[in-house]
Amino acid sequence: MSEADDREGVAAKRSKTNDDSDNKEGLLRMIEELNARNEELESENRVLRGEGRHDDSRLPVVTKRTVDLSRVDPSLVTQVASFLCRSRELLGMALTCKAFGQRRPSGSSLVEEAARQLLVNHLRPSDFERNALPQYGNGTIAWLPILHELEKLRIPLKFSKLVGRGMEYSGGSESSVFSMLYSVYSTAIANYVMKRGVHYASFKLIGGDDTVVGVARPFRDFGFVNETEGFYMFDNGHFDGILAQRTAAWVGNVHCCQYQCSYGTANWTDFQGYKRGIHWEGSDKGDTVGLLVDLNEGSLSVYKNGRLLGMAKDGLAGEYCFFSAMCDYSGVSIERETPP
Repeated sequence: MSEADDREGVAAKRSKTNDDSDNKEGLLRMIEELNARNEELESENRVLRGEGRHDDSRLPVVTKRTVDLSRVDPSLVTQVASFLCRSRELLGMALTCKAFGQRRPSGSSLVEEAARQLLVNHLRPSDFERNALPQYGNGTIAWLPILHELEKLRIPLKFSKLVGRGMEYSGGSESSVFSMLYSVYSTAIANYVMKRGVHYASFKLIGGDDTVVGVARPFRDFGFVNETEGFYMFDNGHFDGILAQRTAAWVGNVHCCQYQCSYGTANWTDFQGYKRGIHWEGSDKGDTVGLLVDLNEGSLSVYKNGRLLGMAKDGLAGEYCFFSAMCDYSGVSIERETPP
């Protein structure tokens, strides 16, 4: 090997050594930077956990902002609120912000005004519906409860409670029920509570020949019922359990009134005794029995296939709901209709 080759080899080794040294220094600097950054992150974590001392100047500054709703055009807020469409949504809005639910010097709150506009401009209740809505005196009108009641009034009638045994919904609808047992009465109670106004329900007889339709006081506790024995409101063995749930809404003594479809007989009870009423022609499978409840006049009238049979009872006052009781493989469907 020549002297020149030796010199080139030495130079190459020196160059490699310098490169290794530079790489090592670069790695050390990188490690130092990573350690420093890691320490910063650890410090921030300790601050977030509330451990030890920390420099408040490093924390973000949060400025509390408030909105002066008095500067917002009330008509704009009302217009936006009217798009909520449902009473529960408007109630949620009132509970979210005091300014929306608080009565204004000029009259009703923003939410109440939104409910009024929704009723007047969009829902537009009929005269029949208006008659069944809450009434207020002394110039005070609470529009939100009126809206809520109208929503319930427009929900289709259904049997929300089945009491007894062997009774089932029919055709996949809660508006239709069928009794699967012989000689054991069970009762289906409708979902809407009538408090005022005029109401009409039609009952289509879809099977059997032992169906009862009527109105009764609303109550929720059926713990006194032995469902294996069925349930029929005119069974005097149930009178004490029903009367135990009497409320101030049970005005007067006409607590339950019924029409026995197959026999054409109307009866009523104060849950202390059984009162016989009027007898008309009976109804058969395929017929439609209508019940007209007039809480303005305090009367219950019976229709058969759209034809008035007569008044079953007067003296009705307070709250009622529709019901149907049946046995012997009978069935019925219920529907809310405009009074004839």
